[in-house]
Amino acid sequence: MVTRRGHTKRGVPCAGSHPCAGSGLKFHDVSERGRSTESVVNQCMDTVRPMHKQFIEPTKRNADVILPHGANGPAVDIITTKVRSLLQEMGRG
Repeated sequence: MVTRRGHTKRGVPCAGSHPCAGSGLKFHDVSERGRSTESVVNQCMDTVRPMHKQFIEPTKRNADVILPHGANGPAVDIITTKVRSLLQEMGRG
């Protein structure tokens, strides 16, 4: 998801190109909630994926930076430093 505040646009990372890919929620739902694998996959395909396409994917084109799921530490540090700098310039740091 991308939001715009002031002059910066921020992207909230989403797991992979497919919202259900690599999701720990699937395994959590099956092992801890007693759901069947089929019901979890059906929910993902019927609800999660269409909502991701409708609301998340379109916002990516407005992002200055998109951090992939599992972004490395140095990349996060660079972006954190830049955000702090921008906040200080705006008098909020």
